[in-house]
Amino acid sequence: MSEIITNRLFMRPFLETDHDHFLTLKTTLVNMADTYVGVLDEHTSARLLSEYIQHWHVGGPGMWALFHRESGSFIGECGFAARPGFDELTLRYTLDHKWWGQGLASEAVNAVLDHGFTDYLVEHVSALALQSNHRSCRILEQAGMNVSEADFDGVAGFQRYALKRS
Repeated sequence: MSEIITNRLFMRPFLETDHDHFLTLKTTLVNMADTYVGVLDEHTSARLLSEYIQHWHVGGPGMWALFHRESGSFIGECGFAARPGFDELTLRYTLDHKWWGQGLASEAVNAVLDHGFTDYLVEHVSALALQSNHRSCRILEQAGMNVSEADFDGVAGFQRYALKRS
C-alpha cells in the first residue's frame, strides 16, 4: 500500500477509522448530486468503504483517502476501482463540496494517474461522468482522457472516458 504526497494533498489508502468521514462524503446531497449513483445510504457507504479497504489487500492500486496537507482535513477520495465488465481499472474521485473550485480534484486525479501508470504499470484507465457534470468532465479532459463512449450503458449523457499509458 502506498501514500501519495502532492503540493497540497496527502493521500493514503482508506482505513476503517475513516468511516465517519467517508459516510459524510457519500451521504451528502451536494457532494453526490452530479453523479450517476447519487447519494448513498449508510449501509451502501459502509459496504463501499469495506470494498475499498479490501481491494488493497488483493494487489494493485485502489482508492486513496484525500487530506488537505495544510489543515489536515479529510477532503475526499480518489483512486482506482475494479468495475464489473471492464478489463481496465476505473478512475473515481469525489471531493467534499467545501473544497471545490481550488484545483484539488485535478491535483488528485493527476497524481493518481501518474502513480498508477508509473508505479503500478497500469496500462489503461477508464472513468465515467455525466455530461451535465461539466466540472468533472473538464477535470478528466485536462488529465488527458477522451470520451470513448457517449451513452455508456445505454444512459444518455453518461460518458465513458479512456486513457492509455504512454
